[in-house]
Amino acid sequence: MKRLIIGMGMGTLTLILLVGTAVAQQPEVTLRAGIMVSKDYPFTKGALYFADKVKERTNGRVKVDVYPDGVLGSEIEMFEQVKRGALDIVVTSPGNLSPFIKEIDLLDLPFLFKDHAHRDAVANGPVGKRYADVIEKKGEVVVLGYFGGSVRNMICRTKAINSIGDIQGIKMRVWQSAVVIDTWKGLGTVPSVVAYAEVYNALQTGVVECAENESLTFTTAKWAEAAKAVALTQHSVTIRPFLMSAKNFAKLSKADQEVVRAAGAEAAAYEVKLEVEQDKVARDLLSSKYGIKVTTPDRKPFIERSEAVRQAFAKSVGAEATLKEIYGLAK
Repeated sequence: MKRLIIGMGMGTLTLILLVGTAVAQQPEVTLRAGIMVSKDYPFTKGALYFADKVKERTNGRVKVDVYPDGVLGSEIEMFEQVKRGALDIVVTSPGNLSPFIKEIDLLDLPFLFKDHAHRDAVANGPVGKRYADVIEKKGEVVVLGYFGGSVRNMICRTKAINSIGDIQGIKMRVWQSAVVIDTWKGLGTVPSVVAYAEVYNALQTGVVECAENESLTFTTAKWAEAAKAVALTQHSVTIRPFLMSAKNFAKLSKADQEVVRAAGAEAAAYEVKLEVEQDKVARDLLSSKYGIKVTTPDRKPFIERSEAVRQAFAKSVGAEATLKEIYGLAK
């Protein structure tokens, strides 16, 4: 019996040593996340929340370094790096994914969503899951979640927008997205592609009269300092994919992959809640801090006049049924 107990004790000690050795042999990993916006923006805070969760659940063995302010490139450039495995993680708009995955632009169509609840029903339901599958297959990435939730409006250097008639012929800043350009052209503006980093100067110098984005961008990127008017067109409630390189994800252990997926889902929920809250605060600051005139034009003419673009795009990518499904999710 004494010999048996000693043998069992030795076996337990051996098991402990083996487990300890296995844990010690797990490699340390450093991942890099590229964010286009500033450190104060919810995208960055969401990525930092993700980094904290990953670090906590791997006892510091897996580290995520977050680089805001576009220091690693534009969203398109960072996405290309993620595809190649040169960068690990990025948050980007559907519009910036569209050169690689055309059908994803459907989620960036202006006047697609009625409100936050409509946006969430799409992002968190079957439509969001199907688009995540498409992004993963064609983009060579893993979708960790969807950031976003801010409402996009128009901001103008001098002109107050009270109706759709007030935007006829104005020079409107857009980004390089065919459906966005077609939408604003169809609404009567003259679209002008201007890089995100150049919008402040473009507004200040009159290269464009108006731009559009979230209220958070108006304040954090200081566009509000170069403008006198904001129109609450509420033409978009954002969905922003939070992506990781599939090549680099595959290099992680199964346990680390589970940690990364779980942390990504939690970070997305955290970021969306934070972004909605901060967007409301930023919208209030437009008038109280920056003295901007805020108007609320009737959205109905905007929606009706842009419907043809939404239908045409959906048809071009075989997504007529999906567009109808999205409309049906509005309450």
